[in-house]
Amino acid sequence: MRPSKPTQSWRVILPGVLCTLLLIGSGAPPSAVLAAASSAVPRNPDDKTIAHVLNRLGFGPAPGDIERVRTIGLDKYIDQQLRPESLADERMTSRLAGFDTLTRSSRELADDYDACRAVGRPNTSRRTILALARYLETRADA
Repeated sequence: MRPSKPTQSWRVILPGVLCTLLLIGSGAPPSAVLAAASSAVPRNPDDKTIAHVLNRLGFGPAPGDIERVRTIGLDKYIDQQLRPESLADERMTSRLAGFDTLTRSSRELADDYDACRAVGRPNTSRRTILALARYLETRADA
């Protein structure tokens, strides 16, 4: 059998393996080897790199974004973008406060949907409408 040609994946994997072997051979502690091998984020990125990341992860850099990312660090910025729940957004929270459906359970939403559907049916009996009205009154009081 002929030996196979190196594939594209080897071109990607080989530099990482070589760097890891060099770090291990240099006597670096295992945590430093793991950190160096697992992070592709440069420690001191230039403006071009930061702008590239802002273009890829968002809608491009807004005024002041490059300086803000340089201040907090590129790795922390990427981590924030991958975990949006960690970002505080008071303006959006205040805008969403008026939507009570966001705080209700699926069951409550389904009950209200079924109640509205029952009222809208042309063949709904008077008894069903009265029961629905009593139900909605009890829910309004709660």
